[in-house]
Amino acid sequence: LVLQPRSDLTLYAGYTTSFLPSIGRSRTGTPFRPEDGRQFELGIKQQFGRDLDVNLALYELRRGHVLTPDPADPQNFSVQTGEQRSRGLEIDINGRLTRRLRVTAALALMQAQVTQDDTVAVGTELIGAPRVSSNLFGVWTCDGRLAGLELGGGVHFVGSTQAQMPNTFRVGSLVQFDAMASYRLTPTFKLQANLKNVADRRNDVVSDVGYITPLSPRAVSITLNASF
Repeated sequence: LVLQPRSDLTLYAGYTTSFLPSIGRSRTGTPFRPEDGRQFELGIKQQFGRDLDVNLALYELRRGHVLTPDPADPQNFSVQTGEQRSRGLEIDINGRLTRRLRVTAALALMQAQVTQDDTVAVGTELIGAPRVSSNLFGVWTCDGRLAGLELGGGVHFVGSTQAQMPNTFRVGSLVQFDAMASYRLTPTFKLQANLKNVADRRNDVVSDVGYITPLSPRAVSITLNASF
């Protein structure tokens, strides 16, 4: 549902249901029930001028019969939890602050935990679900003798996350710095260089199924873009 009381203001609400077959093996060989879900979302989007948008969203997602690694043998088997709930707030800012500076910023606050179960304690945090995450990236457009050149940089933060259920092991928070530079060679072609993980930090990252992988080391990529 979308309501637009003014041309620069949008209010919205949504409700979603989901159904997903559960693919996995239990130690007893018992088939798993399908996963189901329900999500509510409320949001507001405010436009400032023609170049800057701010979006605020509140949500709650409940998932039933979700598979998680079996604590007794996480590599080979899964167990099925009763109900998991994720609720939180997200803020996104996109657009131009000035004629030369454009920004992308986001902040997410989340509480994700088990709410009903016979084997996993209620209140157990979900795997790979940080309580806080955020990012900020800005790009500066040069003019004068440097017209056609853009320079950018930013930071990405992910709070500490649980790596197991029950919660016996937590992976620390992650901070990553990135940078970019681009130059428009002609009205058609633009050359761009991106530098990921500028500080070459060696943090670990946890997926939502409990796999722990190292953050990719410092890397440079160069691209040539053509627009017609």
